[in-house]
Amino acid sequence: MAYQKICEFHWQGNSNRCGTPNGYMIVDVDGDNVRWHFKPTGHDLNYQFKIYKPGEFFSQTEYIVANVWD
Repeated sequence: MAYQKICEFHWQGNSNRCGTPNGYMIVDVDGDNVRWHFKPTGHDLNYQFKIYKPGEFFSQTEYIVANVWD
């Protein structure tokens, strides 16, 4: 099996401007069954969201924000 790094050289910093960490999609295919997960780089596969307290998320400073990727 060959492995390739895709688009990593485009990343600057640890997250994009919406707060989602850099990462990549893992797709599991078993016949007609297809599942996918987002794998954030530098984090465990279970790291799938982040909660921001009021004042922490730059565009929604008045609210609690749940940033859920994929």
